[in-house]
Amino acid sequence: MAVTNKELAFALRKMERCHRSFTDEKLEKKGIHLSQLRILHSFGEDSYLSQVEISNRLNVSPPHIAMAIKKMVTAGQLEKVPQENDMRYNRIHLTATGKQLREDTFDMLHAMEDGLFVGFSQADKDLLFQFVNQISKNIKKSK
Repeated sequence: MAVTNKELAFALRKMERCHRSFTDEKLEKKGIHLSQLRILHSFGEDSYLSQVEISNRLNVSPPHIAMAIKKMVTAGQLEKVPQENDMRYNRIHLTATGKQLREDTFDMLHAMEDGLFVGFSQADKDLLFQFVNQISKNIKKSK
């Protein structure tokens, strides 16, 4: 019996929920949420970012970013530093704790990624990559 589009779509949603749940469990052990992880990883090599820059990079509303940053400042992961030329604005940077957490979560994510594809040949992964990209293109066209 051939798999239907409905069954495939359901399987993709199920996989996404499973992956999200697994990620959330791992992050909870680190004491952070997905939104905080995204903020940590938004810094890249940039040492200072404004809340607006973080908001734009993550395509998340400024109020949402402000709440997450406040929690992360309280946890000692981020620090707000007033701009020298305009004390009304703050630049945000990772503290030593934030940098360590960022590195730890990079390692955690890489281990998770490796585990996702156990038992897949390189040809399987190449084909899956093509399929996922095509699905993404189809979603964008449907908007």
